Amino acid sequence: MKSEVQTVSRPGLPELLASAEQRRLGASKTLELTECLLEEIHASLSARSVRLWGIALDAPSRLLDHKGLPLNPDDRFAKSALPGLVRHIRAEQGGADSETVRVASCEIADGMQAVLEVHLTAEADDQLLLELSEVFADLHRRKLVASFLAQSSRDQTLRQIITLLHSDLDAVRVANCLASDANEFLNCRRISVARRTSGLRWDLVAATAVSSPDPRSDAARWLCGLIETESSRESTGPLPVSNSPDRGNDPDPMVIIRPLTLSGRWSDAQWAVVFELMSGSTVGGGDPSLPQICRHAALSLQNCEIREQSGWRHSLFGLPRAIRQRRMIMGGVAGVVVLAGLTFWQTELRIEVSGRLVPSERAFVFAPEDGVVTEVLVEDGSSVSKGTVLCRLRNEDLEIQLEALEGDLASTTARLSAIESLRGDRSISQSGLMSAEQAELQEKQSSLEAQAAILSRRIERLSMNSRLSGMVFGDRLQETLRGRPVQRGQYLFEVANPASGWELDLRIPESDVRHVLEAKTQSASPLEISYALETTPDLSLSTTLAKISAGTEVDEFGRLSTSATAVPENASLQNARPGAGVVAQIDCGERAVGYVVFRRIIEAVQRRWWL
Repeated sequence: MKSEVQTVSRPGLPELLASAEQRRLGASKTLELTECLLEEIHASLSARSVRLWGIALDAPSRLLDHKGLPLNPDDRFAKSALPGLVRHIRAEQGGADSETVRVASCEIADGMQAVLEVHLTAEADDQLLLELSEVFADLHRRKLVASFLAQSSRDQTLRQIITLLHSDLDAVRVANCLASDANEFLNCRRISVARRTSGLRWDLVAATAVSSPDPRSDAARWLCGLIETESSRESTGPLPVSNSPDRGNDPDPMVIIRPLTLSGRWSDAQWAVVFELMSGSTVGGGDPSLPQICRHAALSLQNCEIREQSGWRHSLFGLPRAIRQRRMIMGGVAGVVVLAGLTFWQTELRIEVSGRLVPSERAFVFAPEDGVVTEVLVEDGSSVSKGTVLCRLRNEDLEIQLEALEGDLASTTARLSAIESLRGDRSISQSGLMSAEQAELQEKQSSLEAQAAILSRRIERLSMNSRLSGMVFGDRLQETLRGRPVQRGQYLFEVANPASGWELDLRIPESDVRHVLEAKTQSASPLEISYALETTPDLSLSTTLAKISAGTEVDEFGRLSTSATAVPENASLQNARPGAGVVAQIDCGERAVGYVVFRRIIEAVQRRWWL
């Protein structure tokens, strides 16, 4: 009698991920996918404990999350097996003889790994544990990226607020900027700024959402009273309050009062700020943004006071003294030296142009007649030889005309045959009449045959053949051409031979072409060109200008430009693709540094002066 062994199938990675996602969506509270996946592993693998570690080369091991039995500090595995980077999966004996510890790791970034530690009482699929470690590494990596982006956005907003604080030298506007722009960033209910009048007396200058606060209002008196109390006891910590006249139903009010001074002492402060925080705000903890904003606001207000003390009269009376100072003299000498260098120091003038990399041998395929594309026998990138049929068109009008001509020609030929057979049976007079008719029909027959030959050639041209051997370049030819009506002369696609060599098809802007023409006239040798392909921007190449068009054209962007051609060395091109973008610089000789640096401004002034 055969023994039957019943095997229990364990879930794979897709099932675990699907179950974890359902657990996350069905949870009453917001859970992360990492936590839900750990719960699924703990339940599905019947593990005693599942732990997720983060290990770095220059930092101690950190427990990211765990499910099951709590971490035992005296655990031999936790103390000896985890330090250092784990390279592969391995099994070790745990605390009990029947327990096996499985460890799987995956690299999060250079020098950082996610390690999955599973305490099992049965066998486990090592490949599944490795895949799970990769999933945890990817989830932790995404969490790090999201945290980095959020912190980067917050830092950028903080820099914008600091820039706005330093963008004005009017103290009232700086106070309004602090009260309005920093409010949402710091998650405050209201920010108020006050100015010391005399002794411990303070006046409210700015408040959030208030352009000009009323100093006699209850809220203004309450805020000034808080500042007077804080300035008398030299405290800068959070102050819980609950007697604001307009606070409303905030269950956990908290106020932070800071002196706006670089020293941080109330004795030096002429300005103060009151932050009324929202419930659950973390600004009062270890967030460094609030001290930074206070410090920059204090610095900006100090600059405003310095400006108020040094008005235009003070500057006017101190001007002779400043002129006599050595600093002004040295600054003037430095300015003269810089101006002389910009005027007399020569450097290369390089005109930047753009263009495309195209094969030297190429042919454009145009529609020879009006018609409908019935067949497209090539694809983008297809290799063709000379004479290969590329596509076929059909023109029903030409076919109808040819059928009509062939019918007329057949009737004319039949009439001529009848006249030839009747001439022997007629009298002399009738024979002369038939000869005249026969000559007329023969002339008509020749004309109809010539017209039919022309129409036949036009119909034959509807089957377009390749004029050279190479490759076909066109985007989605089957979708865009098959069954589509086209007009005579319409561009269809291109056939080019990359093996024949390459050319740089450059477009020189009309405002810069004069420099290229002058340099070409003055130089006996071809102008040097340094260029780089947009597909390989790190590779700088060089060649010479081969020819330049004699006229100006309108490019595909509607701008006036002049076409120029250069022939690069084929051996220097890497990963060359027909139509690849090219950014080039044409060497147009040496000019003054000042002209090269400020050429656009000088030319704009010249055009404005001429207009």
